[in-house]
Amino acid sequence: MGTCSRRPSFLRVASWNINSFTQRKREIQEVVNRLDIDVMAIQETLLIEADRASVPGYTLYRKERRQQRRGGVALAVRRGIEHYSVHVPEMQTIEAIAVGIRTERYGEITVASCYHPPNRTVEIQDLEALMAIGPALIAIGDFNAKALDWNCLTQNNSGAVLKRFLANNNDVHAVGPEEPTYDGQGRSRPDVLDIALLKAIPLQAQLEVVYEGSSDHSPILLTVGEPTPPGGTVTKRRTNWVQFRAEMQRNTALPRIETVDELEAAVMTLETDIHTAEARSTTETVEIFRQDYVGELPHATKLLIRERRSARRRSIRTGDPVDRNALNQLSRRVRAVLDEHFNERWRKHTEEINEGAHDRDFWKLQKILRTQRKPIPPIHGERGIVRTNSEKAEAFADSFELQCRENQLDDEDEDHEEEVERRVRRLNRLPDEDEIRPSTPGEVKEILKVMGEKSTYRDLEAGVPQGAVLSPDLYNIFTSDLPRTDRVDVSLFADDTVLYARSTNAEMARSARTYLQRAVDGMEEWCNRWKVAINADKTWGHACETSLKKLQAVENVALRTAVGAPWFVGNRDLQRDLEWTPLREVIRTKATKAFEKATVHTNPLVREAVDYEAEDRTTHKRPKTQLRDPG
Repeated sequence: MGTCSRRPSFLRVASWNINSFTQRKREIQEVVNRLDIDVMAIQETLLIEADRASVPGYTLYRKERRQQRRGGVALAVRRGIEHYSVHVPEMQTIEAIAVGIRTERYGEITVASCYHPPNRTVEIQDLEALMAIGPALIAIGDFNAKALDWNCLTQNNSGAVLKRFLANNNDVHAVGPEEPTYDGQGRSRPDVLDIALLKAIPLQAQLEVVYEGSSDHSPILLTVGEPTPPGGTVTKRRTNWVQFRAEMQRNTALPRIETVDELEAAVMTLETDIHTAEARSTTETVEIFRQDYVGELPHATKLLIRERRSARRRSIRTGDPVDRNALNQLSRRVRAVLDEHFNERWRKHTEEINEGAHDRDFWKLQKILRTQRKPIPPIHGERGIVRTNSEKAEAFADSFELQCRENQLDDEDEDHEEEVERRVRRLNRLPDEDEIRPSTPGEVKEILKVMGEKSTYRDLEAGVPQGAVLSPDLYNIFTSDLPRTDRVDVSLFADDTVLYARSTNAEMARSARTYLQRAVDGMEEWCNRWKVAINADKTWGHACETSLKKLQAVENVALRTAVGAPWFVGNRDLQRDLEWTPLREVIRTKATKAFEKATVHTNPLVREAVDYEAEDRTTHKRPKTQLRDPG
């Protein structure tokens, strides 16, 4: 059985000013599952970057304030819905985070969770920036912008600014519920603070208040499109293996193979027979599916939640302190009961793992607890920018397939290649038995997976899996015949290779350069013969004074062109005003960090290479000495 991303035909988008994610995470988990929410917009999470936060069954996107534990927005998207993260620019008066949802009939719709604090007036340019993040947009959240047009009791400055913005943008309109979303505290009356801004949404939208939770805000639920039965759909594939075996026995022949071409043809025929037998013996069904991450709540807990819902309505309607106190007491009881319910489920789960006594179950559990999976941002692959998990899986597979190909070099030694292939064929025909167990199809999975989305299968022409047990040994065997040159030392660390020569005076330095160049030429010839591609981007050499001056001159020209600097402005003044680090200083900083890492390196050769004192001398300067040059 397998699942894949789906494109919903309608959306259930909820928004809730939670006023502390940590305190009300159980309530969020219960509400999103019971109300069958596709996307939950959350405001005032009060999280910092180091906090762990998750909603089971949903992918959580977060944005926190850096300086203090205030504000913060988040979006929880149901797993299985095809979506991707959308970049939101920094705004002065609005906090927002957004995702793009790919729907079945209406294309892509961007959903943004927004929070505008009440102590500032919203700015027009922030509303314009928010509306520009997507052609079809749902911006929902706590805007603290009051106006009679969206069912508020009064109008404030932010509401007036928003009305003026809507008057100049005909494709955007505001939707507010008919009932208050804010309970009111102290002298504040209950009012509508949570609304939705809809831009070019071609669907019918209904907004309502849901009286849930213990926050001073009630969630709002926006239904976009025509609802279908609750829950998503899952495609289930069931294979009748008895029928599969019968199909293979009936259709598969055992040909006589004498040549390589006949072997290749037989393999292709067998592969076709396997796919045909699988297709004939496999059935696919699409079923309504909804994963219950909460579990069936006890009847008493359901009654208590229903009682709190009635108490919230009564408290908002009357404003009586007695009713508000009763609501607060019920909210505390519901939170305590939910905590007890989830803790009991966790206790039973750990007991079941303990009774099973499988080490892999313990390792899987600790990995889940210790690892916080963050959504992968859009990446640039061979096919351009990709956003969804299925597209990312294909992009990673493309990159992996490209890496596992033979290096095609311009000056290949064809005679050497034929000799290698001839010897390999001879070794493969040796009659001696060995104890090497052949790989099984289950061990070789040429497929990549991103957040549950699988890529298509790829053929790997060359290379070994990274992290495999045999990979280091195979690499050592492959490089065991690296060329050696007199008076030139070769040091290896993993797949990094260093060639170096030593000299004590000017005469020997010229000889060292000659020997070193000879060693480099020999290494290049060896790499071409064995189809080893050298990564030039990671290959470094010392730049002489003339080269550094030329590079700095190019950088200076680029800076002056970028800002249109007049002729009388000096390069140093320009760098200072732009807070631009000169090339020499960049190299010096990177070199200093490299020396600091080398002093504590695990390889003793690396530590010995930097274990010396920088001396003041004018000739034969060692690297540490050159770092002291004023430049």
